[in-house]
Amino acid sequence: TNESLERRTAFFDAYDLLVQETASKIVAAPTKKTKKTEDQDLEDSNAEDDITIDNIELEDQSLPSVSRFNPIVTPPIFVYKNIPVISHPDIIECLLTRGKICAEMTEYSDAKEMFDAALRMMSKLLPNKQSLRKLSIVFEQANLTYLRGSFDESKMMHTTILQHRLQLCDEFHPDKASSLYALAVNGITMCKYDDCTQILAETLKIRKKSFG
Repeated sequence: TNESLERRTAFFDAYDLLVQETASKIVAAPTKKTKKTEDQDLEDSNAEDDITIDNIELEDQSLPSVSRFNPIVTPPIFVYKNIPVISHPDIIECLLTRGKICAEMTEYSDAKEMFDAALRMMSKLLPNKQSLRKLSIVFEQANLTYLRGSFDESKMMHTTILQHRLQLCDEFHPDKASSLYALAVNGITMCKYDDCTQILAETLKIRKKSFG
């Protein structure tokens, strides 16, 4: 509908502004200048025009994150409208929301790009560490895989997500219910009704325990 398109456009415009606002706050970490570093800075400035998406993640291109939660140094993840985008919690949320909107509108390639970028960002903020937030992004990737018709692959992804979630959350955590429900929907699509009955019963039990 026209209203949905207007909301989509408004959100994407807000997302563009957020990316620009975040990028504008990036400042280089202060260092003591020497003749050698000044010469190197000159070489780097001359090479700036050669930066591409393929090499944007090189370590020597690292920039400080402006995350107010965990200010760590991270390299840009990708270039968006000529802006090198770094890891930032607010942008991760925007990427996820934008990906969900694209998925709802069957723009699956765009949705995949958004989810993949969100996961790369989260991996930069939480390197070598599994987390429920990171799993929530993989969960959206699994849902997208289902929407694209790869039911077996989606089932494997959701099964793996559930296993990791069980290691990180308690028995009646809502995320566990979400994984179980996704597996049930996948099973129904694949006509495995007997398996789904038990899964849905367990899902309902968790939701009642969690939300009353």
